[in-house]
Amino acid sequence: MGIQRLQPVGGGTDWSKYTPISIISSITPSTTYTPVLIITGKGFLKSATAYGPRYSLRITIDGTVIHESGYLDGSISQQSGLIAGGDILGDGTGSLYDRINKVYPLSMVTHPFIMSSLSTSSNKSVLLPKELFFNQSLKVEIKTTTGTDSIGYEITGGHE
Repeated sequence: MGIQRLQPVGGGTDWSKYTPISIISSITPSTTYTPVLIITGKGFLKSATAYGPRYSLRITIDGTVIHESGYLDGSISQQSGLIAGGDILGDGTGSLYDRINKVYPLSMVTHPFIMSSLSTSSNKSVLLPKELFFNQSLKVEIKTTTGTDSIGYEITGGHE
């Protein structure tokens, strides 16, 4: 009879229909939001974080801004964004997750996951218990207050 592929049962997610997204990069954006990822169609966001001095990160799903965070004090670099719970420990290779110092559990943040104000001392990330699905589009944008700072970012998820 051979080996047969198991099918999801009872409303589970068929992960095989998604092409993985795994981006680790950096950008020197302008003082207005610069897109670092735009996807049209269906998919899911597992995490999206930025790291650096004097920046803002904005995440839009299906035309609605669901997260905006950042760090405005240029004396040191900080990380913020949305982080999947399973990724919090990092992999020891220098990824942004290895640099996390503060995280908000989802229970402390209301949806949309927008911080009340950009911080000059620290802006924690939001810890997601599971993926955020989108039906029409995903856009991740970054800007700096100077237009000259290099900002690292990491995005994971998948799309159809």
